[in-house]
Parts: sequence; structure tokens; C-alpha cells
Amino acid sequence: MATPSDTSLGKRVRRASFRLGDADNDANVELPSLQAAREESLLQQAAALAAKASSLPTSTTPRSRPPSPTSTRLGSVTLEEVEDEDTDGGSATDASTATTASRRKKRKTSKRKKGSATPATTSGPVGTAASAAAVPATTQPTAAQPTPQSTTALHESDSESEPDAVVAPKRNRTEDLDTFFNTAQARGPTTKKSRRCKLCPGEKYLTAEVTTLRRYLEAHHVRPYDKWCERTGFTTMLPKAVRARKDAASNAAANAQQTLNGHLVPIQPAPNVVKYSDALFQQAAEEWLIMTNQPIDALSHPKFHELIEVAARATDGVKIPERRAVRENIIRRFQQNVAELRKRFNSDKVRGEISLTCDAWQAGNRDAYLAVTAHWIEEVTPTDWRLRSALVGFTQMNTAHDGARLGRAMYNVAKRYGITHKIGWITCDNASNNNTMLKWFGTKLNQNKHRRNAKVPKWKHSERHIRCLAHIINLATQAVIATHSKTPHLNTESSPTDVDTALDDLADISTAYDRDETGLIRIITVKARSSAKRTELLKQLQEKEGVKVPLNLILDMKVRWSSTFAMLKRALDLREYLTDFIFKISMEEPSPEKQRALRELCVTPAEWDQVKEFLRILKYADDAQHSFSTETDPALSHALPALEKLHKTWSAIAKKQKYERYHDAVNAGLNKISTYYNKASSVDAYSVFLDPNLKTLHFKKAWANDLELPARDLMLKIFTERWKSLNATSPAPRPMAHARSQLDIDMSDDDEFSTPNTPSPPLVPAPNADKPWLWEFNRYIDGDDRLEHEQGVVAWWGLHSHVLPTWASLARDYLAIMASSVSSERAFSQAGITISKRRNRLKADIVEALQILKSVLNTGLIFREHDATVDWEFENELEEDDNDPAWVDVDADGSDREDDDGMVIDD
Repeated sequence: MATPSDTSLGKRVRRASFRLGDADNDANVELPSLQAAREESLLQQAAALAAKASSLPTSTTPRSRPPSPTSTRLGSVTLEEVEDEDTDGGSATDASTATTASRRKKRKTSKRKKGSATPATTSGPVGTAASAAAVPATTQPTAAQPTPQSTTALHESDSESEPDAVVAPKRNRTEDLDTFFNTAQARGPTTKKSRRCKLCPGEKYLTAEVTTLRRYLEAHHVRPYDKWCERTGFTTMLPKAVRARKDAASNAAANAQQTLNGHLVPIQPAPNVVKYSDALFQQAAEEWLIMTNQPIDALSHPKFHELIEVAARATDGVKIPERRAVRENIIRRFQQNVAELRKRFNSDKVRGEISLTCDAWQAGNRDAYLAVTAHWIEEVTPTDWRLRSALVGFTQMNTAHDGARLGRAMYNVAKRYGITHKIGWITCDNASNNNTMLKWFGTKLNQNKHRRNAKVPKWKHSERHIRCLAHIINLATQAVIATHSKTPHLNTESSPTDVDTALDDLADISTAYDRDETGLIRIITVKARSSAKRTELLKQLQEKEGVKVPLNLILDMKVRWSSTFAMLKRALDLREYLTDFIFKISMEEPSPEKQRALRELCVTPAEWDQVKEFLRILKYADDAQHSFSTETDPALSHALPALEKLHKTWSAIAKKQKYERYHDAVNAGLNKISTYYNKASSVDAYSVFLDPNLKTLHFKKAWANDLELPARDLMLKIFTERWKSLNATSPAPRPMAHARSQLDIDMSDDDEFSTPNTPSPPLVPAPNADKPWLWEFNRYIDGDDRLEHEQGVVAWWGLHSHVLPTWASLARDYLAIMASSVSSERAFSQAGITISKRRNRLKADIVEALQILKSVLNTGLIFREHDATVDWEFENELEEDDNDPAWVDVDADGSDREDDDGMVIDD
């Protein structure tokens, strides 16, 4: 601190800024000169007060008096304030300076204890004990006035009465780490240091980071650490403890602060309600349609109308559910529908067996799924029967796609719905792993406790496997196409090299030889669909001729023969425009060689005749497929007639000279049909005569007498076994030779039966007493029954179930069998829309829930009734597994783990 003597040389002493010179950082911002002047003024005031006090009379009893203020250039002060500054170091005008002075007073007091009675000139701040000794000598003390020495001694005695403050040394903040870990050292090729834990057995090295080491202690050695902290008094520095201390401090601060937040409610801004108008609603709907990439007709969907109608009835606004709630509710609704369908399957309305269809499919995101559909006869009333079907399983398969896992997945679906004792027949394609799947399924089914308790016959996979007739026709037709056309399948994404190679192969063939008309049409289609410019050119050529709705060529795909049929048919319809189209696109090529190659693609009239002939061959396969690709009516009775008709027609074509160029191709298709036709001979379901319009008519016309009689005997055997099972505990009904049912009377057109008193002639001979079932069997087989106009087979059996109870029991089981697995493939078409590029990460549970609920919502009921459509969508490719090792599948939730090992499969 500068003193007046420091400026005796006439130069101001150069000092650093107060921010650097203030070692105690006590905010002493006065200049040295001002501080010295202030200290001198205060000393003069203290001397004046002391002189004034000496003039007062002494008294043994001190009287209290008000403090006398003294005016100075720094303000007015009192004696008590000055004394407080001298002793306690506190001042209202400069508290931080007094604090510093108090620290220095203690240090100087300890020095005076050693022998210095009166200190010299004081250079410290105001408030030290030595400031009283700096009073000028001109002031003479009186008897009642204490001397400066006595004042100093008084302060010294006060200072000696207070013990010296002891400052505790700071503790090492990483003392805990030094206790539990060795010194940091570099290990390995890197220079990063690590420390070894002393508590862990072996050499456990961790990165020498404070946070890492303390997290390790908290995870593995928290109890030894806490005991060490308790013993040594170290504040725990584990992350959870540090976080808890911070939270406690923040909570304490929040509780200490008195606010009105708990008593105030924020005022919500008034909503800006816009008055409804049709134009405003249309604008909002269009913006929703645009931003969510919906189709244009989405606003016309009935479910969208229902959504708007529900929202319009709201009185307090509409609460929009968030994503998580929507997902949970969809899963809940799916589970409710499963429980409801399980209850219905086991009710009196479903008294027959439940048949299944299944197929495997791979989505665009490479996830594999197994779709299972159920089909059954439901008795709405005793005389109202309906064929029902529903998607009951859509299981993701993410492990080995073998037959064992497929069988276990299907068994889990059957067990989920409680129908293990009611499984009828299973329709699936002819892939080799499906045979193994049915073996595993049958073994688990026969081991099921519920099925054993029901005492139903043993389920044999060889007798219950219905081979998909659509797949048989597909294999046969693919054999025909592959044998006739050697041109590889191409698409718009094929490399230019592949297209040019196929083009060169066709162009090099001399006109004296027959060209592959199927491959020729395929390459023309690829050229027409290769760019938007060429597609528009073909449409312009049609519009020029007055076509209102121009068409484009269809490109076939390898896995579906019907796409090849559609490709050839569309090309034949547009043949008058294709020559001009090929000429125009050839003119766009700069090279004469490419122009010549494109012009060679022009189809000659003779080649168009060949296209017609080949289409005629494929048309027979298309007609056969159309005869049983339905789910609304039983089609299994049409399976064998359709397959035999196709075989007969192709056999005739193979013998005609007109189709000589197709003989090899047709024979290849006939071999496929014969192979799978023989495999179907072991299943008696094809021979059941449950169509009143057909009965044994097909066998009489298509089969020889030596084959028609065995078919009738087989049907009699099946009927007898069913009659005995139904009448095992009850006696056979008495035969009524001259009785006539009321239904026969009501349906008769003869007037002689109009009155109940008219006697009825016998309908059938009197039944054999040893074979009471023959009456009912012959009653239906030899009866003149016909379906009414637009009456279905199932509805007919519902009306006649009380007249022909045994036949009706067979109808409940056999009419639910599907001839093809088209229902499963339709489920894949719907799933392809769900699992899109925008939703390619959907989990297995939500995918299954969405597909099953979608089938429910299509009709508004839990049961799905399909349209009688038979056309397949050409743009959706359905990949079949066919024992491809690249397929993967997933175990269904809740699958029995005992199936994995040690299970014996019945052959």
C-alpha cells in the first residue's frame, strides 16, 4: 500500500492493475493515494473523538448516549463505527476492506507479542490495531484518557484472547482412486494409460479416466467403496451419489424459494376457431391426401366417411391418438378377434371339420411369412348353411425354412384357436418341404391331449394332403412354355447386354426357319416398356386410330404362367400398331446395324397365327384354373373333372398334325399332370359326390364302367363309416318305406300331393335290415336332385340336412376343402401393400395383427367372404419357397420346445 513517503521523489509509483495486485481478490478497487488519504482522515477523526471523550466527567456507572456523528469528506461516521472498524474489521462503507484488514491485524499482533510494543508507521488498510498508535504526539493524554500504548495493549489482549484460526488442508479429490487402483501406466502399443484394479482377481486394467474408474467401482465394488468412505471420512464421489447430492441441493433450493407458481394457473390462449365450410374441409382433406401419399380415391373410401361421421358427433373436440396407443390398441383388437373366433370354432354353429390352406411368401424387405387360412361350414340356423373362411395366421419365419419349422408354426396356429381336434384337410402346393411339414404337423396333432380326449380318428398326412390344383396347372403350363420357348425372361431392369444378346439371337435366325414367337413378343414388350417416351409413342398410335382408352403391352414373369398368357393376348390385341411402332423406334437409332436388328422384330402374319395357336393351348389351362379358383363355393368336386378335361384336351392336341410344332411342349405338360394326378389318387376327398348336379355323372361319362363302380363302392365305404360313427350309441331309425318327407311334399309340383290325406308311394325299396344305411345312401345317389337357380351347394345341403343327416355330416367336412391355396396368395397380395418401402421395419406381431384385422374389416365381420374372382394380379409376383435354402423363417411365439429334438415322425 502506498504512503505519502512513497511519493517524496515527485514521481508516482507504477503499480499493476487492481485485478492483478489484489492477491486476496476482495474487490479493493481504490487507488493507493485515495486509500492513504481516507486512512489519515479516519485517524484524525478518532483522535478528535478521543479528545472530546476526555473532557467528559468520569462516572463509575457508564451511561448510554447516542452516538455522535462526525462529518468527514467521505461522509458522517460515529465513534462506535470507528471502533468497530479498529477492532472487528467491519464497516458499512467498506466491508471487504475491513475483512482484509482483520486478517492482517492477526498476523501483526502475533509479531508484537515477541517484543515490539508500538509499531511504526502503518501501511495497512483502515481497521488495524496499529492505526491507533499513529495519532500525532501533539495530543496529550489525560488521566482519564487512555494512551495509544494502552489502547494497543487493550487490542493486543483482545487478540490474545482469541485462538488462532487453523485452516484444514485440502484433501486429494482422487484419493479414492489412488486407494483402489494402482498407478497409471502405459500398456500396449498405444500411449493411452490404464490402471489396474486392486480388488479384482487377476489383472483387470481400465482406462485411466476418472469417470471410467468410478463407474467401474460403482458397478463392481460399491460396498467396499462405501465402507472405505465411512472409515476415512471421504465424501463418496460415485456417479449416483454425486447426482443424488445435486438433486437434493436443487430440491432444497426450490423449497426454500417462496414463489406463487403453485397458486397460479397459466392462461391458455384462446383458440383460433375457423368457421367450417365445405371449401375449407376439401382443402384440409386434399392436403392430408397429398402429404400422406394416399391414392386419389382415398377420400371416397367408406371407412374415411365413417371416420368423418364419428368426428362430426364430437361435442368437446376430437382427441387424436398417438402412435404408441394406436399400436397397442391394434394388438388388443387382434387378440380379441382371435378369442372370438376361437369361441365360434368350438360352438354348435361349427359342427364339422375345419380345413386349412397355407403357403409361404417373401416380402419386399426379405422377410418370409407363412399364411394360414381356415375354411368351415357355419350353421347360422339349422337350415341356413354358409361357407366361411378367414385368415387365421400370418407367421413370420426368420430361421431355417424347412418342413419341421413350417409344421411347428402351423401347429401353433391350430393350437391358438383350439381346433386341434377339428382339423380336416390341408391344401398347399407341391414343394418338397411341404411333405415334411405335414408329417411334423400330423405327429404333433396326434400327440395333442385335447385331440386324444376328443377320441377322433388319427390324422394321417398322406390322406389329408390336398395338392393345390392351381399349382399343378402352373407347373404343367410352365413346362409347356419352357419347352416351346427358349428365350430367357427379361424385364425393364435387365442389362442392355442381356437384351442385345437375345435380340441378336432372334435377328440371326433366317426367315426360312421358325422363330420363337413367344420370345419375339417378349423382346418387343421390353423395348416398348423401356422408356416413357416409347410407352407414350405406342399410346399415340392407338389414339390416332380413335382408341379412347389406349393400352400398353404386358411383360410376363418367370414364376407365373398366366402372365405369359396375358402377354401374348395383349400383343395379339395390339398387333396392328406394333409394326408401325417398331419402325418408328428403329429410326431413332443412329447405327444402321441396330436399325436393321429392330426391324427384324416385326412379327409376320404367319407368326401371328402361331401366337393364336399357342394361346389356344394355354386357354385350356386357364379355363381349368378358373373352374376351382373360388372361395365362395366348394370347388373340390370340380377339381378332378377340370384336371381330366385338360389332360384329355392336351392329349388330343399332341396327336394332331396341326400342332406338330407344339407336340414336345404339350407332352411335357401332360407328364406333369400325370405325375400329380397319380399322387392325388390316395386322397378320397376327390371322390365324394356332394354336388347334387353332378353326383356320379362325371364318372359315368369320363370313366369306363370298370372304374365308375369302384368309385361308387369307395363312396359307400366312406358313407358307411360315417353312419356307424353317428349311430354308435343310438339305434338305427325304423325304415319308413311309404313315408314321404314334408320337404318333398312342399317341393313337389304334382297336385296329387297337395293334400296330406293322399297316400304316398314308396320312394325307394324297403331297406335291408342288416344294412340300414343303404336307404339314405341310395336316396341321395339315385334321387333326382337339382340345384335351384343361383342356389349354392352349401345352401342346398342346409335345406336337406334333416332329410339326409349322414350325407349332411359328410357335407360339413368335405365342402370346406379348398381345391387351391389361392386364399393364402390373396393374403400375400394384401400384405405386399402393407409392407411397403415406407413400412419395411414392421415387427412380426403388428404385421400379423394388421393382416388379420384387414380381412375382418373388409366385410365388417370377423368372417371373410371372398368375391368369386379368379384372375390373378399380374403386377404382383408371389415367390414360392420350393425348398430354396435362401429362405428363412421364425418360430411362432409360444411354440413347444419339445418338438426340436427326439420327436418320432410317423410315415
